[in-house]
Amino acid sequence: KKSRGQLKLLSNHLLEAQEKERQSLSRDLHDELGQIATVVTINLKQAQLHPERRDSLLQKALDDVEQMLAGMRKISTKLRTSLLDDLGLKDALLEHCEAFAHQAKLKLNLTVNLKDSHILPGADIHIFRIVQESLNNVLRHAVAFSVTIHVESTEMGVSIKVSDDGAGFDANKSQVGSLGIEGMRERVDLLGGQFEIHSELGKGTTVEAWIPTERAKQEEGVF
Repeated sequence: KKSRGQLKLLSNHLLEAQEKERQSLSRDLHDELGQIATVVTINLKQAQLHPERRDSLLQKALDDVEQMLAGMRKISTKLRTSLLDDLGLKDALLEHCEAFAHQAKLKLNLTVNLKDSHILPGADIHIFRIVQESLNNVLRHAVAFSVTIHVESTEMGVSIKVSDDGAGFDANKSQVGSLGIEGMRERVDLLGGQFEIHSELGKGTTVEAWIPTERAKQEEGVF
């Protein structure tokens, strides 16, 4: 009964999040890209009508197109990170974590040891999102000075551990209301893994996940 209640709450959260994301994308397309496209069109038409100003108007149009492309890349990243497609999971995690630490001005202790053969097909995006959401929670709630990230694979699976030295929270209270936490838990459940959060007020938070390989799933007594 508790599990059904958690799934229902998670589904409601996901529907709300999807609607908010659609609204955000719609605003970005209309307010940002739409306005830029209008300015480009005006400048190109003016270049046709005023040959003496053609070079400067064309340059403005080119600059605006570059800005529009940057906006498109930002929107695309919201839908799916290109780091995974371009770099693979290991390098994508390294780049994302280092960029996060620089942006958040946190001390970073980072270890990523992964082999593609140890990762279930399709699990890479879930592993990336678990680390990403853990870091988002650090930024939003932890008020931390440092974060330690350890992602490692073996023949039996992938272990993920993200720890911070921030404010922490009362782990005895229900975590169901947190969409981020429930989203991570759901990803791990889909992959047949294990997920835990350890936290204490004033002593930081640790997120741990274990994603098994096919070999681990087939062997008895692994979990």
